Amino acid sequence: MKITDRLDVLVQARKPDIDIRRIKRDIADACGLSYEAVRRWYSGNTENLRNDNLIAIARKYDTTIDWLLTGTGAPPRRDSASVNIQTWITTAQARFSKLETPITVDAIQAVLEELRGATSQQNDAVGCKEISVPYYNFDQLPSSAPRPVDYSETISSLTLNEAFLQERAAAYSNAEQLAIVILWDNSMADTLNDRDAVIVDCGVSAFNGDGLYLINWAGHLFIRRLQLAGQDQLELIADNPTHNPRTVPMADVEVRGRVLVGLGIRRL
Repeated sequence: MKITDRLDVLVQARKPDIDIRRIKRDIADACGLSYEAVRRWYSGNTENLRNDNLIAIARKYDTTIDWLLTGTGAPPRRDSASVNIQTWITTAQARFSKLETPITVDAIQAVLEELRGATSQQNDAVGCKEISVPYYNFDQLPSSAPRPVDYSETISSLTLNEAFLQERAAAYSNAEQLAIVILWDNSMADTLNDRDAVIVDCGVSAFNGDGLYLINWAGHLFIRRLQLAGQDQLELIADNPTHNPRTVPMADVEVRGRVLVGLGIRRL
């Protein structure tokens, strides 16, 4: 079974009512990628199906990366694989040593259910972790990429629950590498609009697959959708159709971070 076959099985297992023609679009939305990028996976070009995409898919559709890579049959839930084996052995030995009657299947099942409940509580606690995200530090930029003239720090910091990013399948390198950037133009409309806030993973310093990036190119900062355009070339795409895409040498693009989540700010 190819990985794309497993993707079909996974999406249909989690969304039984989905039209099979919508699967690629659903995966693209889950990973924050273009439909064209996912279509290329199905055409046999899976080299851009990188770790961050696998993590995003596993979180969005509640399964394991191992199954995505090598699994067969129905996709498992993440919780079903989350019991720590050593903890299970230690706890089981303690429970079973107190039994005066022979160990039964029911006794084993009772211990397993107890351990799964404890693991679920631990996972919930992890999901409640708060992350303080500061504004992007423009002082770290080289003089060749100054702060945009129209930049406005309408948000200086933001505290997020870790679950907020997990629910949006936003895999990131390190919480300490996250930063807030306020858009300064409409070049990415209607994906992102002027004065929207985005969370950027500054731990990403190179192109690692199709997606949105904060980049330094030609002495200016941009937020652009990057796609591999050929050997050592990137396509810089502004989602606003009034801006033309550009194909440039990969070496000319300095990646300052990958955009994880957009936070639309609207006047009510």
